[in-house]
Amino acid sequence: MTIMVPGPLPFELHRRLALIAELETPGLAAMFRITDASVRRGLDAGLSEREITEFLEVHSLGELPPTVTYLISDVARRHGGLRGGAALSYLRSDDDTLLAEVMASPAAEAAELTRLAPTVAISSLPLAKVLHHLREHGFSPVAENAEGATVDVRPEPARVFGRPQTPEVPRSGISEAKIDAAVSAVLGASAAQSATEPATDTPESPESPTTTLQLAARSRRQVRIVAVDKHGQRLEMTVLPLSVSGGQVDGLDEASGQVRRLLIHRITEVTFA
Repeated sequence: MTIMVPGPLPFELHRRLALIAELETPGLAAMFRITDASVRRGLDAGLSEREITEFLEVHSLGELPPTVTYLISDVARRHGGLRGGAALSYLRSDDDTLLAEVMASPAAEAAELTRLAPTVAISSLPLAKVLHHLREHGFSPVAENAEGATVDVRPEPARVFGRPQTPEVPRSGISEAKIDAAVSAVLGASAAQSATEPATDTPESPESPTTTLQLAARSRRQVRIVAVDKHGQRLEMTVLPLSVSGGQVDGLDEASGQVRRLLIHRITEVTFA
């Protein structure tokens, strides 16, 4: 059915008409068409068959054609034949008497159960909570998978890793007095040895020639060097080390007044002069 609308409509009136009819031609003489889809859209929005019919009757210049009322009635009759809703779990039983007992108990309200059929109920709660509420009220439900096999829906226990225990070290059988006596004896022997050793002003030459040369360069002391040249000939000299770096030493030979450079790996002996 086609509806002609002369002139611009008020906003609320235009909104309601656009909800239940399709706009075909906009303008000052707008054309709307009522279809199955447009009527169903109005019903989906919450309007009833009576509200749609009354709206058209109030704003029509004459009576509604029978085809319009029949169209609205036919769509409304078929509308809502299938209904959907949110559900997280279901409860079923081959014994409808047992399910009726559940629905009559406080467990049904606690588990938010809604009975859909004599043997089926649904809930908006997770299955684990539904089973928990039922067990609290004395029922013995089990969980099942899609094939009907029993499954365990209990939460897995949390794994807490404890600290490894340190094994206790057995205490020695030696008494504290014996330990103190042994320590005192060692300290006394060290003190006696230090007292008997003669003092010397010349420090002992370290084992490493590089260390001895660096020490001599810092303290401005002459050293006696024994080395070999590239022909394997033995060299012996007394110099004042000036610098030690890059694997070589530069030393001042005070006898000749010349600076001599030697490779450290060819030095076999270094002692303080």
